[in-house]
Amino acid sequence: MALLYPALTFQDSIAASMGTLPTDTGSEKATALPDQTELTVHVEADEGAFPEGTTMRLSAAEDMDAVASAVEEAVTADDAVSNKTRGFHAVDISFWNNEGVEIEPLKPIRVSITSESIKQAVEDTSTAPVVVHVTDKVTDQTSADTTDAVVENNSNDSGEKNTESIPETEENLETSETKKSADENADHESPVATIVETEKQTEAENGRTIDTDTLTFEAGAFSVYAIVYTVDFHWEVDGKMYEFSITGGDGISFSNLVEILGVVDDARSFINSVENIEFSNSELVSTSKAEEDITVGQIKEKLGLECEYSAELTEKEINKINSKEIHAGDWTLISLKPFTSEETLTVTMTNGEQFTIKVTDAQLKKTVIDAKGDTWEITVTYGKDAQIPDGAELRVHEITEATEHEAYVTKTQEVLGREIDDSNDRFFDISIIDKDGNEIQPAAKVSVEIHLLDTEIVESMQVVHFGETPELMEVEHDPVSLNFLTDGFSVFAVVVVESEEGSYVFHGEGYTVMITHTAEAKIPLGTILTVEEIDPESDEYIQRLGQAWY
Repeated sequence: MALLYPALTFQDSIAASMGTLPTDTGSEKATALPDQTELTVHVEADEGAFPEGTTMRLSAAEDMDAVASAVEEAVTADDAVSNKTRGFHAVDISFWNNEGVEIEPLKPIRVSITSESIKQAVEDTSTAPVVVHVTDKVTDQTSADTTDAVVENNSNDSGEKNTESIPETEENLETSETKKSADENADHESPVATIVETEKQTEAENGRTIDTDTLTFEAGAFSVYAIVYTVDFHWEVDGKMYEFSITGGDGISFSNLVEILGVVDDARSFINSVENIEFSNSELVSTSKAEEDITVGQIKEKLGLECEYSAELTEKEINKINSKEIHAGDWTLISLKPFTSEETLTVTMTNGEQFTIKVTDAQLKKTVIDAKGDTWEITVTYGKDAQIPDGAELRVHEITEATEHEAYVTKTQEVLGREIDDSNDRFFDISIIDKDGNEIQPAAKVSVEIHLLDTEIVESMQVVHFGETPELMEVEHDPVSLNFLTDGFSVFAVVVVESEEGSYVFHGEGYTVMITHTAEAKIPLGTILTVEEIDPESDEYIQRLGQAWY
């Protein structure tokens, strides 16, 4: 008597424990999922799929490590979910005939899996669940949109083959040949996983609404099915512009940069979605991707980068920059030199979207024409530790009122201990003003450049700052500008110091060196005499000794 293959419906529930993947990530916005959840499996099989008397069994996955390994391979191969997972629940689904033999459907059937964890993941806009089918061996694999079901004649515990009759249709004969061919080549013992396409979460084919706690799909073969929870990132960065400043010689990881800018909450997953990063001028900023864990200093050495550090950076701060750690897979930005131009960093995502970061070496600049008609350009360059807010501006006012000017001349001469060239002095009241009009001070030292346009700076030109205590600034001269560091702004005197006679003394071990000079020598104020003894064992010592004899 031929068996009947009626339309059948199955439903059962099982408690499933949470599994983890090596590349699981997280999201600060996502609600934590429970370690255990109840999965309810509902199956609708059309006529011709199962023989009468078939039952469905649910069981826990026996080897969660093997399942996790297979799932990991499947999700990392898919850019849509790669590095965006946050755990999974798994259930082993099987069907058995009335003789106790495990069977497969003769055609794809409709499966729905329901749980509170699925509902939580669906209703949380920062997460999304996907279904992954894990097969025991190569012959179990059937994609979710399979149109030809695989007939599997499994053995029961006694070793007998399943010989029940099935409808002899052309479709079934084809699938039998497919199964035979697959069996002949089956040598894959490790589980294999594929991502299953599920119905949209809002509407089914017949127009009825699907509950948010349910995932529905078609399947033609059964073993372990995993519900993998993913962080459903919506970067919302396409076409957007962000602003960032970086000082000369500094280095920063791109993951740190996007966190600073507030682009995303989960920088790690965002970085995994970056295809390329390109800076508008490679002579100013170097961009590179780290293939292994590395430091900024090691990157500079590896790429042969020569950096011109911003003037406000100390040796200790430079060492701190070079010791910054960059993790494998992250991108690094290294500023090769200070720059005043506005540049751009273009970021291309794996989905083709792009966004731009406007990059500058953070500066405030002001140009003033003094009472004598000379043009001065004053620039303040700062790092993020100075905490100068966006929208701040530099204000410069020259002190020209006679009484106030004369008072500052007297104070300046007291600081220097000598006369100044009154015909070439300048007194500038320099301040930083925030966007609300309030005067502010930097939280850390900043670099100041005072540039006299079209005129050379003389070596005897010095700067005195009238802060809480007046002080002579340590100035670096170049032909057209004076450069120094300060952590406060008020009145600054730019003066030419009168030359005079003087002497410099250096005391060594067992000797003293003294140099006396006249005003004609024009040795600048603040000059220090240094003496370095040559090592008697060195080649230079022998060479110098020989020269002394002639």
